[in-house]
Amino acid sequence: MGGHPSMLSFSGMAEVLGWPIRQPLVAPSDRPRVLSSWADACAGRLVRQRAVPFREIREMSAEAFVKLLAHDLKAKGVVAGANYRFGYKAAGTADTLRALGKKYSLSVSILDLVEAGGNSVNSVDGENSVDGGDGASSHARVVSSTRARELLAVGDVRGVAALLDRPYRVVACLAYNVEAMASACRVLPPRATQASIPFPDAGTAREAEKVLPTMTLTNQAPGHGLYEATLSAVYRGTQPSLHYPTGGGAGSGNGNGDGDGVSVGGQHPKSQRENHQLLATLPLDLDSGIGMPVLVRLGPDGMHVPEDALSAAVAAALPLAVQQQASEQGGADQQHALFVVVDFMALVSLDYQY
Repeated sequence: MGGHPSMLSFSGMAEVLGWPIRQPLVAPSDRPRVLSSWADACAGRLVRQRAVPFREIREMSAEAFVKLLAHDLKAKGVVAGANYRFGYKAAGTADTLRALGKKYSLSVSILDLVEAGGNSVNSVDGENSVDGGDGASSHARVVSSTRARELLAVGDVRGVAALLDRPYRVVACLAYNVEAMASACRVLPPRATQASIPFPDAGTAREAEKVLPTMTLTNQAPGHGLYEATLSAVYRGTQPSLHYPTGGGAGSGNGNGDGDGVSVGGQHPKSQRENHQLLATLPLDLDSGIGMPVLVRLGPDGMHVPEDALSAAVAAALPLAVQQQASEQGGADQQHALFVVVDFMALVSLDYQY
């Protein structure tokens, strides 16, 4: 198709429709890494993310929506799944999209749904067909955000990894004042430096654990239990040119949206998020599973991680942040974000009280 591939999502759908607000499956800070993994399927071109406010397109007919894509968003082509529905009351189907694509000079590619492992699944009338070989519904194998959330709820992180073709990652984000952090680094040894950082604690941490409170987790965590995982820490600084997020969705078709906000008229919507929420969108560049092997416990208060492993991870990340800050002008007034990155490998037990 040429041009720059973009994944289009709809921001604010949950709020408009009165749905419960859910955490995304992919942390905002981790989304560039995930989108970059699609480059091979897009002729080597990096995939961007754009979000259209759902409130502005909610009552559009199927044809008006396709016209928006072609005229307002300047799209040259569209790729959608075989069960794709769009337009007011989901009146448009894949066949509708093909027909309207011809009318508005859009190249349209309709793809079969995909099973875990990469196999295609035929779709009949917008519903997944049933595999009569083992009596199991294709729903149990089709790659979708709904299925991933179902597996996460019961702690099946291996099942989620099979859907995503990568370990499931949870990112916690915390903000620190750079000046205080750099000063502590200059005068204290590494272990003492970690103790001096005001790491949030839920007040219920067991011995040799630190708690990342639920409010710091920037995407959906698996169900309560004990997990094998890897742990890393990364620091990033604020970037004035960063686009503000517009919603809390997974960017995977669930409608909550949260990419670069783009209004129908082309103006960037105003963000009402606070600075620590902006920090949570700073892109990471950390491959899966490269951290320290740890046991992680998830419970009602948040994510419990081993104190020693966390201290070592932060000690490895902190010098890089300080070196970055030393080369910046006026950086002492900025904040840096500490990202704690946990890749889940396997469920040990769903018993929270181990």
